[in-house]
Amino acid sequence: MVPTQLGRYIGLFGLCFFLIGFVHASSIMYLVGMFCFGVLFTAALLAWRAVRNLRCERELPSSAVFSGDPVEGKIRIIEERSRWRMLEIFDEHTNLISGTQTRRRMTLMTEGRGVPAVVAGTRTPTHVHGREQSVEVRDVVRFARRGLYRLGPITIHGYDPFGLLYQPRVLPVQRDLIVYPRPLPMAEMAYAAGGVRRQVEVRPVGRAGESADFHGIRPYVQGDDLRRVHWKATAHSGKLAIKQFEYRASGAVQVILDLQAGRHYGEKEYSSLEAAITLAASVVNHVVGNGNSVGLVTTGEALKTLAPESGDRQLHRALETLALAKDDGSISLAQALAGSEAQFNRRCATVVITATVDMALVGALLSLRGRSAQVLLVLVDARSYYDAEVADRPKPTLLSLATAPLDLKRGLEGLAHGRQHLPDAGASAGLAAAAGAAGVDVYTIAASLPLHQALQGIRMRM
Repeated sequence: MVPTQLGRYIGLFGLCFFLIGFVHASSIMYLVGMFCFGVLFTAALLAWRAVRNLRCERELPSSAVFSGDPVEGKIRIIEERSRWRMLEIFDEHTNLISGTQTRRRMTLMTEGRGVPAVVAGTRTPTHVHGREQSVEVRDVVRFARRGLYRLGPITIHGYDPFGLLYQPRVLPVQRDLIVYPRPLPMAEMAYAAGGVRRQVEVRPVGRAGESADFHGIRPYVQGDDLRRVHWKATAHSGKLAIKQFEYRASGAVQVILDLQAGRHYGEKEYSSLEAAITLAASVVNHVVGNGNSVGLVTTGEALKTLAPESGDRQLHRALETLALAKDDGSISLAQALAGSEAQFNRRCATVVITATVDMALVGALLSLRGRSAQVLLVLVDARSYYDAEVADRPKPTLLSLATAPLDLKRGLEGLAHGRQHLPDAGASAGLAAAAGAAGVDVYTIAASLPLHQALQGIRMRM
């Protein structure tokens, strides 16, 4: 039982009157003090009864959503007996990936059985089923960051009619929701097949070959299978004609995301980790949207591999893997590529997304280049994201120094600790130059260029 500000005042007054009456043997003072205590006791009993018979249910339309999209669910509060009450509802949302937690508050007031309730200032109808009465609250949530969110538990504060005390009660109503990283649009990725310089779209292109799709007819050549004779065209021209079928060459793309611990810097909109994950999600979404196969390899605490496949099912598997990704890998990207069992072939293009500055990666990329049609290194400059975050931080003032010296001290200590482990300003440029000299295509992503613009410059060759 927790007193409100008014309840604390009444309790303090009651204690003062009780002590005065006890010391001076004043029955009036003593009775006033006992009256205040009686009011508080009655309020405590009513607040306890307000949450005694409550239960809660939560509904979600789906178990996954893209970041930024609204999720319209329902919270149903059910009571066994209809009493006048005022409730405060607190809904907690916890991102199990980043550890961040938010809390929302709404008020609910009921006035009697069957009478519409007031929820967050809006009249909401109540539903009566026998002795039970329920209120259904429309719950719209929106998450700006990807991750695994746990909705709940719900904490309800039941107040007495006088507003002196409230009784908190935790209702273990929890639902898990996966928030996918939102892919950004990309330009049409182009490829050159078999070393030919002619550029064509990455979409499957019909060619003469063997499949179930009709391509056209051509004159008969000695050695052709007679089962493919087009008899109508043969009868019309008087010469044997052979049916041709389309050959659909679907280019596969393998995305490798480096999640080694200690390589990413920045937070929120300045997070190099979130930029790398958004890049990977954008490439995966673009390739699948063009009808091609895509695979995904993440080098976190455990190496996760999705074999190249096409279709929406593969897209959701990849986006779920990216939504749950953490930069907690214990080995470098070069070591992960050396021990990876992922299958590569000459028709598969490989996109490596990393924030590392380790020169040992160049040798691993050369080995990968011999097994892939093309290797594209997307190098995320984590140092630039850290510098952009520091530049955007509010400057300390005399007021902040006086009001929060401990917080400022911890912030400065964290800033100094981060600087000790930051890579040199030219480390990313040095790795990019070494990889480019080795024949690997390199594209650098920095905080100075918006991510949606940076994605328009990425091209693939296969």
